Amino acid sequence: MHYHHYHENWKRGTFDFPLKLYHITSTHPRYVMVLHWHIEFELIRVLKGDFIMNLNEEEIHVTEGTSLLLLPGTLHSGTPIDCTYECIVFDMDILINKNDSTGKLVQTLKTMNLLLITFSLKKTPKCNE
Repeated sequence: MHYHHYHENWKRGTFDFPLKLYHITSTHPRYVMVLHWHIEFELIRVLKGDFIMNLNEEEIHVTEGTSLLLLPGTLHSGTPIDCTYECIVFDMDILINKNDSTGKLVQTLKTMNLLLITFSLKKTPKCNE
């Protein structure tokens, strides 16, 4: 496989705020996520349905309510199944302030040798329930 052929090199947001949010439904022209990679982090959140992700040639099944944090350089694609999902593609450096502990955390994340970080947010009951 020619990894460099799949490089998605798009400008996201502005110089001061290099972030782009994509809200994807079945009517979106890029509903099926084509194989690509980029130098930014990507946060993917499945709002409804299921999403079959291919991450560096490994397939995972992502269910409603689950989020993935993809590290830069991760070769990925996705096939939605009756799915609505959101993607935020961003440069992690926007979170770095040279004088705070957040910068240290971000630098640690940037150097981790992980394919992805997943997490699920459970709905919390309302106070009256």
